Amino acid sequence: LGDSFASNMFLLGFAQQKGLLPVSVEALRGAIKLNGVEVQFNLDAYEWGRHAATDLNGVKQAAGQKPEFRLLDNLEEIITDRHRRLVDYQSEDYADEFRDFVFQVKEFEKQSGLSDSLELSKSVARSLYKLMAYKDEYEVARLFTDGTFAKSLADKYDANYKLNFYLAPPFLSPKNRKGEPRKMKFPGISLHFFKLLAKLRFLRGTVFDLFSYTVERKEERKSILNYKILIKTVLEELTSENYSIALELAQLPQKVRGYGHVQAKSRAQARSRQESLMKKFRGETVPLVAVIDAAA
Repeated sequence: LGDSFASNMFLLGFAQQKGLLPVSVEALRGAIKLNGVEVQFNLDAYEWGRHAATDLNGVKQAAGQKPEFRLLDNLEEIITDRHRRLVDYQSEDYADEFRDFVFQVKEFEKQSGLSDSLELSKSVARSLYKLMAYKDEYEVARLFTDGTFAKSLADKYDANYKLNFYLAPPFLSPKNRKGEPRKMKFPGISLHFFKLLAKLRFLRGTVFDLFSYTVERKEERKSILNYKILIKTVLEELTSENYSIALELAQLPQKVRGYGHVQAKSRAQARSRQESLMKKFRGETVPLVAVIDAAA
């Protein structure tokens, strides 16, 4: 499609074809036409997304591209990859905390003999990384200024473009009628501030980190600790009978999506699901209403 702006419509088409949207194809096509903005481009992106849901290899072939990445499935590769990312995210010590914890899970799982493929350890590695690499202000600044963003712009546009950033910074953002933060428009010159902020990531989580005092940041740090406690508890009570439930428990953080109030709602749903799964894990009876609430 020649433009990264197609990605949203592409994913919308993908989700539509997978049956994840409660609207019809005709309704979405009509909405795209009604919007009146680059109609054919957006329709093409939407339809290619639908094709990708049923024949991804065919779409890749049509695009003339080879996959630029592969899903890591070897535990050692996953640990090495996530460790490197966490070094960039924060520091060597921070990354070592991740690696040491996953190694503990790995050694326990190997000795238990419950899974030759170490699926529980893989799930823990993926989930713990997601929790530890939470997207805060320092990380947003780093990703905008590590060179990748600038290269993507240079590859697609000439020098005659104007940047604006839409952000909801804590302490500054206005609220909507629901009390939720609204995004504000910032000029492209904000990149200079981003560079400074990225260099200050060593302050993350310290008493000098002003962002750490927000409710969202406190919840993110608390989630890391709670997850480690959960996994230690699961390992202490792990058996061949509850192994599959342990896997689902270990994968729960991967289901938390979004930022701000959206993430808070998603986290609450994951917490409710965790309570239900823990009862099943321990062989306790789960009330029907609890299952319904977790699914909702």
